[in-house]
Amino acid sequence: MYKSEAKKCICITATGKKCNKYVTKDPNKNQLCCHLHQDEKSTLRQSNGRERKKKRKRSSYDISEKKRRKTEIEKVYYPPTKITIQYNYQKRKSEADRLIQDLLISLNNNILKELDISSSLIFDNINIMNALSNNNSIENIHFHQVIIPSSAIYYIANFLHNTTKLKYLEFSNMTFTDDKDIPTFFDSITSNENIPLETISLDGLNIGTDIHITFLGKYGNYSITNCIANILQKNKLLNLVIDQYEFDKTNNINILINAISKNRSLKYFRLYKVGIKDKATQNLSRHISKIITENKTITFLDITENTQYKTRYIDDDNIELIFLALTKNHTIENINIALNRIGDIGAEYFAKYIPYYHTLKFINLSLNHITNIGGEAIARALLYNLSIKNINISSNNISEKVMKKIEENINTKNKIPYITWRPMSELLYKEESYGYKY
Repeated sequence: MYKSEAKKCICITATGKKCNKYVTKDPNKNQLCCHLHQDEKSTLRQSNGRERKKKRKRSSYDISEKKRRKTEIEKVYYPPTKITIQYNYQKRKSEADRLIQDLLISLNNNILKELDISSSLIFDNINIMNALSNNNSIENIHFHQVIIPSSAIYYIANFLHNTTKLKYLEFSNMTFTDDKDIPTFFDSITSNENIPLETISLDGLNIGTDIHITFLGKYGNYSITNCIANILQKNKLLNLVIDQYEFDKTNNINILINAISKNRSLKYFRLYKVGIKDKATQNLSRHISKIITENKTITFLDITENTQYKTRYIDDDNIELIFLALTKNHTIENINIALNRIGDIGAEYFAKYIPYYHTLKFINLSLNHITNIGGEAIARALLYNLSIKNINISSNNISEKVMKKIEENINTKNKIPYITWRPMSELLYKEESYGYKY
């Protein structure tokens, strides 16, 4: 075959170029040429597939290498900043051992920020106690339902005496094995001038920067109220919570009330289910009214459910002392008087003084004994008040109609200036069964 007899292929190759090959077949059909080009295309596809496989291998290698490096980084041990040791860990020895080891490392390296103990497991470990005694990183520490032996008191007291970081200390339902340990424990707090206490809470046993203390009235002649009063005198405490606490002659409530009245840092004060053994000081409303009148910093007052035995309840007979004291206070914005024994007469006392409250914004009177009569008196009085934004008066014997009226009068824009207030003629009702005649 001569070259002149052949014709050039007119196909375009897989690479996008003209073929220009000489073929012997009919160039119009391009049979031979097309077969050749298909072979070229398949060869190109195969080569491209091999390249892609190589890339995939390289990328998978990179990913696996990154994972390997990441796992190596994760293998580096970082001691925990928060540790919880619960009672049931005593049943799981392996887990308890790991937690004790973590706790020891975190304490020794001053990394631990929060420690929550619901088990007496650590008190027998001398290494843990030594590390706790020398630690200065813990900000929050919680002891729940634990028995603290005398052997551990020295280490805990040393920690409390030297710490400069502690902000929250909770002892809830805690038991001391020896009454002599109580002064050691509390004196370590009062003797520390640098401890940043912000909250103290006495809850059965609940002290706190946030200190929580439970049923301390049972512990000998040591005065816990003197200890709290000394802390209040430093004017650093922000929150004081006294829950389920029983005052007696040793732990005299007057000491605490005088300290709170003179304090110039407290923002939140709570009294919940307190008992008073001493008959001379059993009028709780008088104590609360003294705080309201003399303290100039508290913004939230919570006196929920003070209906304990050996205490004069907060009821219709003495609630006027509290409502009257609020007219002389210019800092309290929120007051909670829920779960007491306030009826319609108490509600009328509240209505009587509502126009003279210029800073009070929220009040909780829920779960008392107020009926529609007291509710209507409050609703009418709210027309003369510009500061109150919300009243919780639920779970009383008040109808929905009266509740809506109270809400409407809170939100109405047509407020009446308190100068025109005439409470005796417009608000108080005649109810001979209560012994009041107007």
